[in-house]
Amino acid sequence: MGIHRPYLAESRKSYDETQRAHVALEQAAKAYLREMNVPDRLYDDMLRIPADRVRILTEKELEGYGLSGADPVYADWVIGERAKERGITKEEFLRRQALAESKCANLVRDIFDSNEGFARWANCREEIFSGRR
Repeated sequence: MGIHRPYLAESRKSYDETQRAHVALEQAAKAYLREMNVPDRLYDDMLRIPADRVRILTEKELEGYGLSGADPVYADWVIGERAKERGITKEEFLRRQALAESKCANLVRDIFDSNEGFARWANCREEIFSGRR
C-alpha cells in the first residue's frame, strides 16, 4: 500500500478558497479514518509525501496504522460473541484463549501433518475453552 498527499481535482479561484477546501478535505478524511478505526496520523503522514510521489508502506507501518490484521472493534465484537456462545465473560474467554495458545502451541506444527495432528490440536483447545482443562 502506498500513500501520498491528497490534492483537489479542481483548482480554486483563490488561495483562501483552496485553504478552506483542504481543511474540509482533512476533516472528511480524518472522520472516515476514525470510522474505519485507523489513526488520524495516517492523514498527517500522507501530507508529508508530495502528490506526485508515492511512498510504499512497510509491513511494520501497515501494522502501526492498523491497516493489517484484524480491526480492533471487530475483534472485540467477535470475542464477545464467542464468549456468549460459551456462556462465559469476555475476560474468561480471553484467559482461556491465552491458556490455549500456551498449552496447545506445541501441537500447532502437527496440524498440517495429518488429520490426527489437527484433531489433537483442536481437542486441546476445546478442552481449555470448555473448562475441562
